[in-house]
Amino acid sequence: MTIRAKDANAGDGGYLYPVTVTLHSKDNDNVLGQGDAYFDAESELPSLALVLSPGTTIILKESGEAARYRRVGVADLNQRAGKGQGEPD
Repeated sequence: MTIRAKDANAGDGGYLYPVTVTLHSKDNDNVLGQGDAYFDAESELPSLALVLSPGTTIILKESGEAARYRRVGVADLNQRAGKGQGEPD
């Protein structure tokens, strides 16, 4: 799955400053969710997502070595696509 900035004009965020992101399917056709990403340093988008639970997602980038990735941040993707705030799941 791929994480991208929700707003193309979003500024760089750091660990203390969230960036609003959307979670896309691998083929980028479907938006699966949205939420806030917190990067360890500067934001690195688009990135890959390892979703452990809706509230716990690790943001990864390829490290340059085959099948190796490095963590660049975490995300809270509790907001599901197509749902407004306050609407039941």
